[in-house]
Amino acid sequence: MAVKLALTDEQKKAFDEILYGGSPLQKTAVGGKEFDPAEILSGTGKVVLDLKQLIGEEYSTSALLVCSPSDTKTVLGGVAKFVSIYGKKPVPVLFANNYKTVLELLKDAGVENNFSVIDCVSQSIYPIKEEKEISFVESLRNLTQIQISIQDEIRKNKNSVFIFDSIDVLYLYHEEQIVQKFLSSVVKMLESANRAVFFISAKSDLQKKVVGCFEDKFVLKKYY
Repeated sequence: MAVKLALTDEQKKAFDEILYGGSPLQKTAVGGKEFDPAEILSGTGKVVLDLKQLIGEEYSTSALLVCSPSDTKTVLGGVAKFVSIYGKKPVPVLFANNYKTVLELLKDAGVENNFSVIDCVSQSIYPIKEEKEISFVESLRNLTQIQISIQDEIRKNKNSVFIFDSIDVLYLYHEEQIVQKFLSSVVKMLESANRAVFFISAKSDLQKKVVGCFEDKFVLKKYY
């Protein structure tokens, strides 16, 4: 479903604060909570507010998030922030980005604790060092190992929410039928474990069979 998003009350407050209330870097108290207009109007801040409009505070199923190719990292950071705000543990599963890039992205989004990363990229490119809260998969060709890593994370954490940074990359390694089968298997695994999952894609023309793997589809606006 494509949803037309209006400015939220928080975004309107942020605009007013910046235009009429002084420095855009100044934090103020609104409703007993710290209010940072610059953060709200940042890329990840906009993603967080849009997700609040689209799905509310709780989400317990699978969603495909379609965005502009230039926004995939912004959306990844925004989803991780959104998940952490509600006390869940974001688990980015990396098909397009390496863990170093994503650690910086999470830091910029304000997610510096209580996260795990499954990196399916780095080990096939350069030597890696073991890192706390990071699991490495040897290659995107090894779909079985990816599933095992996901199962390990499910066993370790009850509050984990998985975020796949780009399902589009899978098509460089596997035929469409295999990609569809893998995505369907992952969704069923996570749903049976009562885990929410977000899949990010920059493709607006994914086949219906692939889109049908997910409970919901949201087309996000362009953030830059």
